Amino acid sequence: MPLIISTKKKGKRVALVVIGPDNVERMQEKDPLEIELYRMPFSEPVSVVGMVIASDAELVQIEQLLRQGKVDEAIERATSGWEYRPDLGDHDLGPQKMGGT
Repeated sequence: MPLIISTKKKGKRVALVVIGPDNVERMQEKDPLEIELYRMPFSEPVSVVGMVIASDAELVQIEQLLRQGKVDEAIERATSGWEYRPDLGDHDLGPQKMGGT
């Protein structure tokens, strides 16, 4: 099961989905990762969803930080200090609709 961390940035609810090795293995077998948005425990809608992969050891560290109420530190650990870089293509095209309704 993925770990979901949430915070507010610039007035928007941001959710970070942390995927562990077991999730990655299942996804490699074409088992899609599903997140039921209606079950998200937030009073306002989520504006941005990010996804990262973590090792089992990193998941333990992230969960410990969250239990201590250190959400910003947990996000920092999960993202290894990643920063928004539009010059490298971040959010360059947005999600691409490829069919369906």
